[in-house]
Amino acid sequence: STVIYLQLLLAVIISAFQLFIFSEYSLFSLAQNLWAIPFISLVLLPTGLVWLLLSQLHESIAILNSPYQGMTLALDFLVYYFWYVLDAFNTFNRLALWHGHIAFSTLLPLIICLSVIWLTALRPVIVCPIMVCAVLLNPTSSQTGLTMTVFDVGQGTALAIEVEDQLLIYDSGNRYEDWVVFEYILPIWLMRKRHEVIAYYVESHADLDHSGGSDWLISEYRPEVVYHSYTANRPTNVRSKLCTPGTRINMNQANVTILSPPLDTNWSDNDSSCVLLLEYGGVQILLTGDIERAAEARLLRDYPHLTVDVLLVPHHGSKTSSSPALLKQLQPTIAINTTGHLNRFRLPHPSVTRRYEQMGSQFYDTAVHGQINLNISPSGQLNIHSSRQQNPALWRRN
Repeated sequence: STVIYLQLLLAVIISAFQLFIFSEYSLFSLAQNLWAIPFISLVLLPTGLVWLLLSQLHESIAILNSPYQGMTLALDFLVYYFWYVLDAFNTFNRLALWHGHIAFSTLLPLIICLSVIWLTALRPVIVCPIMVCAVLLNPTSSQTGLTMTVFDVGQGTALAIEVEDQLLIYDSGNRYEDWVVFEYILPIWLMRKRHEVIAYYVESHADLDHSGGSDWLISEYRPEVVYHSYTANRPTNVRSKLCTPGTRINMNQANVTILSPPLDTNWSDNDSSCVLLLEYGGVQILLTGDIERAAEARLLRDYPHLTVDVLLVPHHGSKTSSSPALLKQLQPTIAINTTGHLNRFRLPHPSVTRRYEQMGSQFYDTAVHGQINLNISPSGQLNIHSSRQQNPALWRRN
């Protein structure tokens, strides 16, 4: 009973951390631990130690050769048997994953309660109610309106727009040879947000720091529609469309319009970026890709009355972008930049950040603030916070 009690206590504690980090928890984990821990401790480890001793002696003491071979076969069988049973549990695991999210505000009281239980004589009576409360009272992240998440993917861009059940992904971060940064971020985020379908994926242009995860994302999630620049490779296994000015994307109550690139194809790769304007609750957000001064000037010419509340800083804050003319017209209240910490390009350029500061814009950078989350209520109330503001204890640099 002591072993079962200890495993039950550990299961509750670990579940809190797993829900906080991975947003899911296996309801069969207790059974797996009750099988794995005693088997490893009482069977595999002693057998392995005996085998290790025999392996060092059997060559010099011939009489130990047969016991060594027998022990080798036994150890092989025990390891196979251990994994066979564990795989059987994993079959049930796939049917019994509990999804949710737990915040620090819930995690800390839970750990304190469990610590108090551990030190009291009433622990067998209290453990079960605490476990039930931890499950039933576990808060789930739910926000109404439009939510924009700007992911911290290092030197690159990747963000998500949510409006009710509709999801749009804009760019997919960098790729380093075969390593896709976004592959280690998006799946857990989708589970936490309970999204099963990506309605739209917009690849702003072909540069690797924006399109690095495109092949993986399209293959893994098969978005319903993929929008791309004419400089990008057109995907063949999904429905794809060129970014064309004036195109409207249906996202429930949000108006999403493609403003650029122009129909002529005489633009550089950066200036051919797909530029999106999102309007919700009277708030306007402009996603700019890597446009530089030529495309900025064309944007001002084609949309002379355009102003925005939130601006995705063009080209990661390069001095070839964010021209004074653009900022003077757009007048963004919030500017969000996507760069990697200590990136080799030394972005954002000091002159660019100074330009935004002089305008009075709130300047956020993923290299400094981590993941950036923005929510707009149906009435137009705008809230923004970053991972480092929300959980400063997790970061060494605050």
